[in-house]
Amino acid sequence: MLGELFVALCRLPSLRKRMWNAWYQFLARRYRGPEWTFMNYGFHEDLPIPLESVDEKDRYCIQL
Repeated sequence: MLGELFVALCRLPSLRKRMWNAWYQFLARRYRGPEWTFMNYGFHEDLPIPLESVDEKDRYCIQL
């Protein structure tokens, strides 16, 4: 039910950005583990970025 409400509110253009920002901030505060390095919304494949070997495990997140 709560999920349905969230989705319905996100359909309203005036609330969409605020709702996703609030959700992002909630997750960023809630999950503070050392493995939590990136939280991104999309991926673009063009032009791979040259990375150091220690960063290679996070390539897909860095390449956003």
